[in-house]
Amino acid sequence: MNIVGIIEGKDPQLKDEYLIIAAHIEHAGEQSEENHNPSANISGCASVLEIANIYAQNNIKLKRSIIFIHFTSEEQGLFCSDFFVNHLPVPMEKIIAIFNLDCIGYGDSTPISNGKSSPTLWYLSKQTDSLYTKKMVEPTYSGNFADATAIHDKTIPYLYFISSNSFEHLQYTTDTYGDLNTVNFKKITKLAYLVSLQIANGYYTKEIVLQ
Repeated sequence: MNIVGIIEGKDPQLKDEYLIIAAHIEHAGEQSEENHNPSANISGCASVLEIANIYAQNNIKLKRSIIFIHFTSEEQGLFCSDFFVNHLPVPMEKIIAIFNLDCIGYGDSTPISNGKSSPTLWYLSKQTDSLYTKKMVEPTYSGNFADATAIHDKTIPYLYFISSNSFEHLQYTTDTYGDLNTVNFKKITKLAYLVSLQIANGYYTKEIVLQ
């Protein structure tokens, strides 16, 4: 089951165009009595909520609309992200870009993937990072990753936000709050917010995705 919310844009021409900001609930669950994963690192979902809260609580007026999503069933086979992309609530041609935030709670830097497929979007993030957060590192890649698989297959521009060295505790019993890098998490969230603000206000034109 996906959890979806929307903040509607205000511009008469652009409000029917959409940025999607998504993450999945990072939880493999209880595999057995001996293997229960606390999964503190649902950091992507926390980031999506924080960005939505910033927009809502500050009553920020946007030109384009933003859809916020929490996917589930990623570990079981990408079921919910695949279902969403194949049953979109808005016309696909109206989706300007998608952000996918995944495992951003560990590590100490931000390698944003898919820059080779969506270079204009990636360079917008790189420029924003150079001014405000200074956490992005290279290289970047192209292709499908986790919940972005179905997005890539539909040739929708997207960025995959993740932190470096992020998988040390992923889906292990050691995945607890005490090991999270909250400073890095805040900066990645800030970067995603600042880039989303530019896109939602029309400072990005949908590009042709390079395969």
